[in-house]
Amino acid sequence: MVASLGSVSSAAAAKSYYGKDNYYARESGDPSPTSWAGKGAERLGLKGDVDLNTFESILNGMLPSGRRVGQREGETLEKAMERAHRPGVDLTFSPPKDVSLLLYLGGDKRILAAHRAAVKEALTWTERNLAATRIRNGQNVDAVKTGNLVMAKFEHDISRDRDPQLHTHTVIANMTAHQGKWRALHNDPLFKHRKTVSLAYDAAMRENILGLGYGVRLTDGKSGAYEIAGVLEAA
Repeated sequence: MVASLGSVSSAAAAKSYYGKDNYYARESGDPSPTSWAGKGAERLGLKGDVDLNTFESILNGMLPSGRRVGQREGETLEKAMERAHRPGVDLTFSPPKDVSLLLYLGGDKRILAAHRAAVKEALTWTERNLAATRIRNGQNVDAVKTGNLVMAKFEHDISRDRDPQLHTHTVIANMTAHQGKWRALHNDPLFKHRKTVSLAYDAAMRENILGLGYGVRLTDGKSGAYEIAGVLEAA
């Protein structure tokens, strides 16, 4: 699968890891590798490049207003800070290796725009369909859709093996707005439908690659996995 999903261990660790400048071939004038995304981010006034201090604060559950997610009416911030808060999850999108080779070794920067468009399409679907929180209703706790997420995108281009590999980490903060209040995000839908999110990105990226004039060959019809015809053989 081309999209992976995992929990973020801590806000401080996330700030250190995602902020690394491991950019393989970025040149002056290239688009910024970081950006805020999501309707939740818009509500908080978060836009443009990701400031790492703000990023860490958001993952700690702190809102720009100075309140913390889940802080009860009349409760002090100090008391609210005593409760544990999950930072969020990392939804990472990565195209096949040959796509990265075309971008970084072949020099076709249209690939980067194609990837960004596919990521945006997949995240739009994710926010519209999977953003939710849990509301207590008497003895029951109901999952309620919210339609908004607070996301920070970090574009990297080197794999753990130090090979050129385009991928975008999308850190989804553990917060979402519902009826004027900020609440913890209900993660279950994200994990349950991670495969669908991956397929959405994969399908969008394939179409974008085709639109650039490349040939695409399916390697697994069931999953939709593909490669660009001739690239790996030539490499």
